[in-house]
Amino acid sequence: MVVFATSALLARAQADPAPDAWRRHVAFLLDGLRSEAAQRPLPVVPLTPQQMYDVLGGLTGTP
Repeated sequence: MVVFATSALLARAQADPAPDAWRRHVAFLLDGLRSEAAQRPLPVVPLTPQQMYDVLGGLTGTP
């Protein structure tokens, strides 16, 4: 339950700077639950440094 709650929190925080980034987090989560999927490529590229900065700012409430 906590994993899904944190995924939802990240998805909301990334909505503006990286609207599709939640797909990458879900892929990590699902790949962790099934070993045969560990070799599949992830569906979205990682966040850029600026996107990560924006996301962390959104989580902490700072612009």
